[in-house]
Amino acid sequence: MFTERIPRDDQDSDLAVKLTRSEELFGSLNWAIEGDQRLREQGYFTGERSPSESQSLWQKNGGSIDRFISKHVEIVRSDDAKVSKEMMYAAYTQFVEDHDATPETQHMPTRKLNSIDGIESSQRRFNGELKSAFVVDEELAT
Repeated sequence: MFTERIPRDDQDSDLAVKLTRSEELFGSLNWAIEGDQRLREQGYFTGERSPSESQSLWQKNGGSIDRFISKHVEIVRSDDAKVSKEMMYAAYTQFVEDHDATPETQHMPTRKLNSIDGIESSQRRFNGELKSAFVVDEELAT
């Protein structure tokens, strides 16, 4: 998802032609060679983010599920850290409606949450009733 929007009046309709001229191509090639040399000297990319920083950035700028997770899901290490899938989906749909968007079907946020290290699906009791839930897996939580 691109977060920067260029107003139509400011867009350059000839940009593709301009960028494929030989002088631009040589400039781009030189820029790439300089970057490659810097990478080889340093051994890492300049401004490289950690995996958790990259994931956080992706979530903040992603779709409704990623934004919901970024703003409202926290892994809490506790024996009673659990939330029913039903309750989680209700919170997600409320979040999406508050932001004038259409929610995904329940299986999509469930799949996304199950893909996060430290969260797993399980059966847990809520007020005596057995329900599907998300729980913290201590061994996987980062």
